[in-house]
Amino acid sequence: MAKRVKIILIALIAIIFIAFYTLGYEMPYAANPAFLEPMLTPAVIWLMIAMLVAAIGAVVFCIVTGTRHRSHTAKVNNIDTRRIVWCVVIPVALVMLLTFLFGSTDAININGHAYSEAIWLRLSFMFVTTAVVLVAAAVVLILLSTIRIKK
Repeated sequence: MAKRVKIILIALIAIIFIAFYTLGYEMPYAANPAFLEPMLTPAVIWLMIAMLVAAIGAVVFCIVTGTRHRSHTAKVNNIDTRRIVWCVVIPVALVMLLTFLFGSTDAININGHAYSEAIWLRLSFMFVTTAVVLVAAAVVLILLSTIRIKK
């Protein structure tokens, strides 16, 4: 089942992006002809929204079913599962909080339009920086675990 869903999603994404880049990609933006407004931009945006909603739904479903079927004394590799959860949730929440608090509120220009709302600037900084920090941490931990395994 999961393999079929993956193949269907890959095919759908490939079709939409191939159509996006081949059908009406060079259309000028009506308000400013110096910019492009591809014809299928709304299709790509709706695909992203649908995938985001589906991912959030899958996360909620997994959390609900996982908490219903998990015993309170469950262990993974002889480590209490509650301890694993807290060792993941607390650092991620802390990184998100710190990147939000120290995020830049300097206005940015995108396509000639200045964006200066502090909350959105901080939120975008938080998500981008948190993603980079978590990926970097994952790479470092993978390297450390492979070095420790080889010893």
